[in-house]
Amino acid sequence: RVIFTDTNNNSDYRINVDAGYFQIQDITNSYANRFNIASNGAVSINHAGTGDNTLHIGCTSNAGGIIIKAPGDHYANMVVDSNRSGANNGIFNLAGRWNGNDVAYMSFTTGTDTTNKDDGYIRFYTRLSGSSLTEKLRITSSGTLTFPGQNTSLETAGITHHTNNNLYIRGGTSGLVLGNHDNTNTIHV
Repeated sequence: RVIFTDTNNNSDYRINVDAGYFQIQDITNSYANRFNIASNGAVSINHAGTGDNTLHIGCTSNAGGIIIKAPGDHYANMVVDSNRSGANNGIFNLAGRWNGNDVAYMSFTTGTDTTNKDDGYIRFYTRLSGSSLTEKLRITSSGTLTFPGQNTSLETAGITHHTNNNLYIRGGTSGLVLGNHDNTNTIHV
């Protein structure tokens, strides 16, 4: 064990190896594990668990989490790169859980071009109480919004974008029309 002390000679942190874990422990807070590396290589930060994923970060207050900060005149990226072999496979998934239960989900998904691997789409899922996650919205490779399970898209629902950069909404065969369709500035109700 290696123990670190500060200027008042109190032991504040220690490096410990125990039961196959490399640990950095906060001595002043009941030996709380602040950093663990498990025997499988999983890393846990601020979490005493075994690292049920490759990286596990414990959040102990509201708005805690991860910050990627670019203090200069530049931007930051979060890139997930996966070499999936088939079409319609998740590349990167964001799961929202409520006390361990999946309640919302977003999936960046491979498209159909498994040779070039250069197309994809985004799926959005939500969950009703007592049900399972269900895909509710999809942005296709071509940019069309669709509503899976409803056999419809915004286009078939009567919402389209015209070449003159206007939004055209039509309900039924002659229902509601909004926007500047064909440069006529006509609004039908």
